[in-house]
Amino acid sequence: MELRQLKHLLAAIDAGSLTAAAHDVGLTQQALSKSLTRLEEDIGGRLVYRDRRGVFLTPLGRVVAAHAREVVGVTRSLRQAAARELGENPAALRIGLSAIAATLPISEAIAAFVASDPRLRIEVSGGKEEQFLRALHHDQLDFAVSLSFSAPGELKLEQLGSERWGIAGRRGHPVLSKAESLADLRDANWLIGRNPTPLMDSINAAFSNAGLEVPAQDLTSDSAIFALTVLRSTDRLAVLPGSLCRRDASLCWRDFGDRGWDTPLLLLRRPRTQLSQTAEALLTHLRQTEFTDQQRA
Repeated sequence: MELRQLKHLLAAIDAGSLTAAAHDVGLTQQALSKSLTRLEEDIGGRLVYRDRRGVFLTPLGRVVAAHAREVVGVTRSLRQAAARELGENPAALRIGLSAIAATLPISEAIAAFVASDPRLRIEVSGGKEEQFLRALHHDQLDFAVSLSFSAPGELKLEQLGSERWGIAGRRGHPVLSKAESLADLRDANWLIGRNPTPLMDSINAAFSNAGLEVPAQDLTSDSAIFALTVLRSTDRLAVLPGSLCRRDASLCWRDFGDRGWDTPLLLLRRPRTQLSQTAEALLTHLRQTEFTDQQRA
C-alpha cells in the first residue's frame, strides 16, 4: 500500500468519475484504474464500484477512505513540521474565503495574524462553497470560511460568529432613506445576490408577509465588488451583510429582516485531520476574535 494509491482513491471518490480524477492527479484513466486495482489487491477487497452515474465506495471502501483522509492529512502535517525544522517555507497556510466572507472582519483578523510573525506565509483563495468542498478533499486547502454553508457530513463545521443581513442602497437613496418598513420599498429596483437558500427563503417570506412580490431578478450577481459598485452608482437596492455596508460611508443599510436574516460564519475543515501548529494558532486567533455583528441597527 502506497500513499499515492490512497490519494488516487480519494481523488476518484471526490471527483465522482475516473476520467475527472485522472485529470486531477495528472494520470491517464488506465493508470489510475491500475493504481486502484493494486490498492484493492493489497487491502484484500473491493473498494469502489462504477455504474453509469459515476464511482462509488463499497462498505469496505468507506472504511478505507475515512482512514486514507486521515493518513494524507497527517502526512502533510509531518512534512510541514519537518520543513519548519529545516527552515524551508516554515509556515505556509492555504485558506479559502467565500466572496462575502472575504469582505467581512475575518479578513482583517487574518491580516493581523500574519503581521504578528514575519515568517508566516498565508495564501487566501476566493471561490464558491462547492469549490472549497473539493479543494478540502484534495488537500488543497487547510480550511475555508463561508456564510451559511450546507456541507455533507464528511466536513467538520465550526461556527466562528454570525452576520445580520439587511437592505442596502446608496447614501441618500430616495426610497430607502425614508422607509420605515419593507412595505415602503414596494417600487424599488433590486440587485439580487445568489445568497444561501435558507437566507433567501427568509427574505422571500418577509416580502410576502409585507404584501410585496419577491424582487424581480433582472440583475443578479454573486460578486460583492459588483454589488457595491452598482449600489453606489444607481438607485438599486440589495440584501447585504451589515458589517460590510456600515463601514462604507457611501452606503445606507437598514435592518428590515426582523431578526430573521442572520447567517452563521462557518469554518470548514476535514475531520480527523491534524492541522499544522501554525494552522492551529490561526484558528485559536480566529476563535478569540469577535465576529458576531455587534452594531446592529
